[in-house]
Amino acid sequence: MKRVIITISLLIFPFFVNAYTVKECMDCHSEKEMGSAFIDLTEFKNSIHGDMGCGECHEAIKSLPHEEKLPEVRCEKCHSEVFKEYEKSIHGKKKDGERNAKCADCHGTHYIKPSSDPKSMTNHFKIPYTCARCHENPKLVEERKIPVKEPLKYYSGSIHGRLVLKEKIEGVANCVSCHGSHSIYPAKEPNSKINKTNIPTTCGECHSDVYKEYIESVHGSSFVKGAIDAPVCSTCHGEHEILPPEEKKSPVSPLNVSKTCSECHALERIIKKYGLPSDRVSSYEHSYHGLVDKFGDTRAANCESCHGYHLILPSSDARSSVNPANIKTTCGKCHPGASDNFAKGRIHPVITKKTKELSDLIIYYVRLVYLIIIPLVIGGMFLHNLIDFINRLKEKYKEQKEKGGFLRLTLSERIQHALLLITFFTLALSGFALKFKLVIPYFEGPGQEEVRRWIHRGAAIIFILVSIYHIYYILFTERGRKWLIDMIPNLKDIWDVINAILHYFGLRKECPFFDRFSYIEKAEYLALIWGSVIMIVTGIIMWAETLFLKFLPYWVINLSTVIHYYEAILATLAIFVWHLYHVLIKPGAKEANIAFITGLLSEKEMEEEHPLELKKLKEKGSS
Repeated sequence: MKRVIITISLLIFPFFVNAYTVKECMDCHSEKEMGSAFIDLTEFKNSIHGDMGCGECHEAIKSLPHEEKLPEVRCEKCHSEVFKEYEKSIHGKKKDGERNAKCADCHGTHYIKPSSDPKSMTNHFKIPYTCARCHENPKLVEERKIPVKEPLKYYSGSIHGRLVLKEKIEGVANCVSCHGSHSIYPAKEPNSKINKTNIPTTCGECHSDVYKEYIESVHGSSFVKGAIDAPVCSTCHGEHEILPPEEKKSPVSPLNVSKTCSECHALERIIKKYGLPSDRVSSYEHSYHGLVDKFGDTRAANCESCHGYHLILPSSDARSSVNPANIKTTCGKCHPGASDNFAKGRIHPVITKKTKELSDLIIYYVRLVYLIIIPLVIGGMFLHNLIDFINRLKEKYKEQKEKGGFLRLTLSERIQHALLLITFFTLALSGFALKFKLVIPYFEGPGQEEVRRWIHRGAAIIFILVSIYHIYYILFTERGRKWLIDMIPNLKDIWDVINAILHYFGLRKECPFFDRFSYIEKAEYLALIWGSVIMIVTGIIMWAETLFLKFLPYWVINLSTVIHYYEAILATLAIFVWHLYHVLIKPGAKEANIAFITGLLSEKEMEEEHPLELKKLKEKGSS
């Protein structure tokens, strides 16, 4: 009506309003040299405002040629009701005198078309791209502190985005479906369509059947009663990147649904606040279903398999899939021929003596018996073998002292080895305690991490001092220099590796003969040197990060952390797989090598491990 009045006024009362015709304006604006001020008259005539005069929007023009910069067009003259909505919205708010988004940002300027037109910026299939002009602009997102980044990227990959942007299906949710058009508000505001209290009704506009089920469910009914922590649609399905359950990345896919449920049902705050059972997630994870689920077997029962998804009801409800009367049917979906005994007993047993269920008490005490038996039996076995091991070592030690042997390690070298052994395992245990949440006995509570940290650092200091002494030893003592020279790899080591492999595969009769140090010991020693340098350097950087950050970027700290962790894994596994095998458990004629205790190797051991060195020692002794 207002547009009609303004048009009539232009014709009848030109002296009251701006009466410049479109033709007069186009005398200048039809020239392409005008750049952004160029108007395609045909396009303008085809727009929704094509029958209007220029002065109806640009009312500030009083003479021609007009000022280069014109005042902002006042769309509210014709669209007052819509403008009232827009003015209160997040887009209508001003920052530094400018509104967050102007009418033209979403609708365009001279070529505005109705939303039904495929070319319209507000067309159902164009809206995501229109919104993305601002919401995918990193600079604007940063300036306006927009919380969600790259929404189009995630929306376009979602089930909604694919159906809208690729398959062009009408009625599927786009930006305005969830956020509104003119009355758009931040999620924290109560009148926002994406405020948590409104999300079920917003989604229910399209998914009405699902909404009805959800409202009846234990989640929906609790939410309606004011349980703000109760899950809504976005809690389980996500926001922009909503995926169908058939896709692996979906939070409600069979691979992920149990993790999604556990985000609430394993949260101590939620459990205490609403009096939920505290053992549901843990009992599932320890069940056969839970263990198989961890391996990614989608055939395993997950939370949804038993409880359903939208219409989740308490077991006391006769309609619930986990009501005792329905469990046989529910279990029968995966277990054909399920009997009534499936309903007799607890699916999520409470393994505590406080339970009132007889079946749970039986399970509790059986577990308790095993927890007593296991340490007694295994502890007894370990003690027996430890005593046997010590006695055999004593016998061997006595034999070596009586018969003598060949010097393998001096007292200094044995002390270095002992300190290395102790500090290495202390560092490994105290370091992995942080990553794998290992608890240090007798130091539970807030001081746990402090104690672990200083045990780790104390062992590191000793390790560094041993390393420094070792450097002195191999450089400034005669035996140390000889040790270092003998440890340097040579051409014979390469042939030894080749001949050893040929021997292992039966292609060579004899294993190669080794001198003072075999290629096995040389490789291990060089790995020790390399690993020690890496661990010391990265450890010091992590320990004194405040100091190093004065001249190094923070990513160096992160890099040091990664190297330190994975080098620790490499070193620990190498010790168990390589060193302990060759020293203690390698099958053969020799017994366990205890040179690290006695410093000696018997002639028999020398013949097996270092025959070339034995030959040299005998020749030297006979001369």
